[in-house]
Amino acid sequence: MADLESFDIKKVFTETESLIWGLYDKKRLSEEERDFLWQLLVLLKEKQNPGEIFTVLLEWLDKNTGSSEDQIIKATLLAMDMKNQESLMFNLDLLRELLQKTS
Repeated sequence: MADLESFDIKKVFTETESLIWGLYDKKRLSEEERDFLWQLLVLLKEKQNPGEIFTVLLEWLDKNTGSSEDQIIKATLLAMDMKNQESLMFNLDLLRELLQKTS
């Protein structure tokens, strides 16, 4: 298995960017979903660690049943400002609480 250092980051970024825009153009992503994925991609490009976001996302995807709580979680995720650290941490805490209630 190749290590992360051997990946062409620019190529991965460009291909992922094309995928996001392609899905949006085909109306398979909403504008909010597109923006959310774009923000995650930018965080990764800037070598910021969105690990906590991914942890919450994976936990939610595991439990997502389409319930009203899940719709609240999705709306919260899509509305997050990932550039504002204080807001991001507040929303991640809120999401963890919501996920605990859905368990």
